[in-house]
Amino acid sequence: MRGDRAGDHAQAADILEEKHLLKDAVDEQSRAAAILSALAAQDPDNATTRSFLGQAYGGLGVLQEKSGNLGDAEQSFLGAAQAHERVLGTDPKNAFARVNLANDYRHLGTLQVRQGRLAPGMASLNKALAVIEPLASGDPNNSDLRTSFADIYSGLGSASEALARSERDARQHHSELQRACDWYRRSAAVWLDLSSRHLLDASQRDRPEKAGKAQAACQAELAHWG
Repeated sequence: MRGDRAGDHAQAADILEEKHLLKDAVDEQSRAAAILSALAAQDPDNATTRSFLGQAYGGLGVLQEKSGNLGDAEQSFLGAAQAHERVLGTDPKNAFARVNLANDYRHLGTLQVRQGRLAPGMASLNKALAVIEPLASGDPNNSDLRTSFADIYSGLGSASEALARSERDARQHHSELQRACDWYRRSAAVWLDLSSRHLLDASQRDRPEKAGKAQAACQAELAHWG
């Protein structure tokens, strides 16, 4: 089946990424996305295929960004968001699609901020937060959900910090920097909570420390500016 072939290509991309063969990983993930795009075109109302397509585009965007192909990465994140928007449009209670869509906009926003496009980046990150906020009272033990919140908060912190540094007006600079510190604080709180309940996997165990350092650095800069 073509869906199985897409899965094989995506799995191959994961293996190649682990070997730091990013160009080859991008090629494999592109094949997975192409297969799923064709399947979605044949059966537009198939939510499962559309969800897999969104995940394939999202994974492709991450690989392209790591490879330095920022323009291609942006298009992939937009494709991922479009696919997950369609799933969520037909099933608004689909929490999995909601989290994936929020992460699509987070990836898009952090990429835009990285490019110095602060206004669209902040808009994308705010959209990510708006998408995921209905799940705020969800299962506190759902680490995937909670880490998505933490990453969005961190992204908003970085965007606000970049906006602060672009401001010439002292009052606006201070206001944006305060906002950045608050986002970093919220991100750190989520990571510390997950750590205290032993809900982090091996790849995430340094995240509480990193989040705490980001918050501390922001607070130090805020204190410097008084």
